[in-house]
Amino acid sequence: MAFDECHAMGNAMAQEGKLGIVAASQQGIVGLRLQNALPQARVIYVSATGATKVSNLSYANRLGLWQTDDFPFSSREDFVESIEGGGIAAMEVVARDLKALGLYLARSHTNCFNPS
Repeated sequence: MAFDECHAMGNAMAQEGKLGIVAASQQGIVGLRLQNALPQARVIYVSATGATKVSNLSYANRLGLWQTDDFPFSSREDFVESIEGGGIAAMEVVARDLKALGLYLARSHTNCFNPS
């Protein structure tokens, strides 16, 4: 299963906004449902658009960023909260670790998360 332009599935979870709770995006919800419906399918996330907020990675449950032995996060919410607290440096560490695991390819780590 290949998700081209996967950044369109960003914000796949509800989150606290300036004016209260912001609902999850419909594209993100459908992307998660499709992944959950096909648990044995291999998944490729493809995007040239960098994630500027960690919550924009909440659709990428097949990367193993949470609930695995490779990363210390017990849930998607725990991952988002922890990485948001660490800022851009924490997002760069995630990119580095994913690259080391062979799960990520980019021109450079900073372009993935900070396109400016």
